[in-house]
Amino acid sequence: MHVVNPPQTDPLLPSHPSPTQNLG
Repeated sequence: MHVVNPPQTDPLLPSHPSPTQNLG
């Protein structure tokens, strides 16, 4: 099943700003 809101720990999904992208 495809999760609509995957964990933010997944940088592969640009659905939301990842914590890693927020650093820089």
